[in-house]
Amino acid sequence: MMLIVVAPGLVLADSGSANGKNPTLPFTRYVVAAESYGQGIWYAARLSYRFNRLAMANAGYSYLSIPPGNSGGATAAFHLLPVSLSAMWPLAQDQPFFAEILFGGNFVIGDERTARTGVRATATGQAFTPVVGFGVAYFPDVGGIVVRTMCYLYQGIDSIGIESRRLPWLGGSVGYSF
Repeated sequence: MMLIVVAPGLVLADSGSANGKNPTLPFTRYVVAAESYGQGIWYAARLSYRFNRLAMANAGYSYLSIPPGNSGGATAAFHLLPVSLSAMWPLAQDQPFFAEILFGGNFVIGDERTARTGVRATATGQAFTPVVGFGVAYFPDVGGIVVRTMCYLYQGIDSIGIESRRLPWLGGSVGYSF
């Protein structure tokens, strides 16, 4: 909800002034990254599209398998499709360091998302869970290596409704922008 309010201001602020004093800076549009302990949980592949220098859309994929918590439990496995929008603020002028806020969620796909896995974890069966994240990023406008660290806060127990009591969820990613 906040991104709907904040994103238009970022786009207008970054588009340059009407008298031409602040021209728009060129920037790379795409990011391909591998993420660990992030929005997609454990490991995920992520593609981001920067539709503005300070705003981007993110989508990813992760396969999650929860081992049993005891000898009587069963393994549950399902697919996650994390989607989100990010707004970024420069931390220093003429430097590629940004603060980032992310709003989105995870689509949970698979029959076993409701499976019980013993005492260690239980998937609740939610098909979509909202998420918000706060972090910092090294994100050069000219392209190259991108590094992000995020702290995710999830609605409910965690991003996919697993009773693991791990809040907040920390994440990091390394990728390449072009």
